[in-house]
Amino acid sequence: MQIHSDEPAETDGLQRQHLVVEIATIAATATPPLVLGVHGDWGSGKTSFMKHVRKELDGKHTKNVVTVWFEAWRYQNEPAPVVALLQEMRQAFSKWKKLDGRIKKLGEITIRTLLNSLNDLAKLVQLESLPFSAEKIQLLGEQWERENLESRLVVDSLQDSLQEAIKTLLPDSKDPSPRVVIFIDDLDRCNPEMAYRLLEGLKIYLNLNNCVFVLAMNQQIVIKAIASVMKKEDDDARVRLEAEAYLEKLCANIWRLPPPKLSHQYFTALLDTTQNTPIQAITDAAETSRPFLPPNPRRLKALANLYNRLWLRAMNTATIILDHSGQPTLALRILVVAYVYQFHSEFYQRWRHDPTFLEELRRWMQTGKPKLIQNKEGKDIPDPAFFALILPSFAKTDDGSPTPGATTITSNYPDPSAPGVFWIAPLLQGPLADDGPENYRDLLNLEQA
Repeated sequence: MQIHSDEPAETDGLQRQHLVVEIATIAATATPPLVLGVHGDWGSGKTSFMKHVRKELDGKHTKNVVTVWFEAWRYQNEPAPVVALLQEMRQAFSKWKKLDGRIKKLGEITIRTLLNSLNDLAKLVQLESLPFSAEKIQLLGEQWERENLESRLVVDSLQDSLQEAIKTLLPDSKDPSPRVVIFIDDLDRCNPEMAYRLLEGLKIYLNLNNCVFVLAMNQQIVIKAIASVMKKEDDDARVRLEAEAYLEKLCANIWRLPPPKLSHQYFTALLDTTQNTPIQAITDAAETSRPFLPPNPRRLKALANLYNRLWLRAMNTATIILDHSGQPTLALRILVVAYVYQFHSEFYQRWRHDPTFLEELRRWMQTGKPKLIQNKEGKDIPDPAFFALILPSFAKTDDGSPTPGATTITSNYPDPSAPGVFWIAPLLQGPLADDGPENYRDLLNLEQA
């Protein structure tokens, strides 16, 4: 049985290679300092995309580029996360495949001194993060610079020291100018305080003419993190606008990763063809129905893993094969069960316990209104399990049409990235519209089959 991991993909299965080449070219040739943003929702493939950009740089732009990879969330408990970034830069230069050539030109002692200076400068940055007064920080910094830097780099400031050390370590190149390209991943997984401190560190210390940053983030999550750290003297809407302006000032060059153009194509490519899965049934349904799968690579991988498992169980259960009208219909029904199982666990448990729950789902899909239930006070309230859900489309019955009872499906214009979108609804409203609860009794128990 085929299982897909959530590790970054080595190959581009989402037709984004043109963006990979575009961003890599800009990172390698545009004039630094420069910050590029790769924005996408969780599960959209940001890490895979960034690794593809790095591979493009390491393969075609080694004449003037050294790349560094920094997983921000691993250092979210550091008082000054930019210190950890500087240490990653030192390690990247130490492992750089062309370092031997620099040693021959500059001498091993000089290279070691320059590499150590990155650590020394990181320690100085860390001093500034300690809870001292401004005057104390300045005195400590001046003393430390006198004791540690004057004999190594004849420069005026910490920022100049960083720039000069990086410049000397970088390859010899005039056009394009040499630079270090730093990929910062998972910024949106960090706690708000750390995300803000790291962005501030980039702005204060690493706004250098030989540094390019590529930030991968869920933009809305990072904006919320920045807003939560800012003073909340104004209303929340005002603070959010200020947070957006802060991020825009730091990172004005952004690319938004597009979702899979056709979710069903990406999904069926993940299915285990050795088990005779009727992929064509899903393809045919997608061509005659509105989109019924989430446009998110991570979610589609997870759904494909479960679908492969359930389909294999169904094929090994003779009564299930006999009780369903052909494999194409069975394939779609298992897809519905797998989707609800994977993304709406409360619904799955209720449906498995009471197969007639399907009728509640259909009523909600038709009217947009959940069934009323009684709360503790005995008052009728809408079923809260439906509150967070969004229909991607809704069915509308027009009794005044030439065909009484005719149903039309209308788009609800949901946010495609919202986790509450009940994407499978169009499949239940279209190809499986005539299914009754009895069609799913055995399928809801496939995990125990």
